[in-house]
Amino acid sequence: MAIRAVVVEEDPFLLEAVCDFLEGCGVDVVVRAPNSSAAIRAIAFSHPDVVLLGSGAADGCGLDPEQTITDSFPGVAVVALAVPGHGAPRMGGAANGAKPIHLDGDPRELIQAVRQVGAKAQYRLTWS
Repeated sequence: MAIRAVVVEEDPFLLEAVCDFLEGCGVDVVVRAPNSSAAIRAIAFSHPDVVLLGSGAADGCGLDPEQTITDSFPGVAVVALAVPGHGAPRMGGAANGAKPIHLDGDPRELIQAVRQVGAKAQYRLTWS
């Protein structure tokens, strides 16, 4: 059974690239969302295993999207993406016990982290 993912990124080109990569690796991207508000609404009906939050995921709604997702949907793992030039993620992953993973430009690290959702762990990913 394929891993089901929601991908959240405000940059439409980056959103498309991440989704295409994941789908090419066998991940079922069930929702492509431009911001965290749209993603949070979609999670309830899409039942993903993992949500990938881009650096622009916090859309000014005043909520920490990572915390909101983990509180509202405890079975869903969260992966926070940070991409150079797109700002740092404004999520509280470190405070929530997230494990840092540095991609060092190798996208295989992304798919490895996504595939580890069986453990329902949270990850903070950084492209450097």
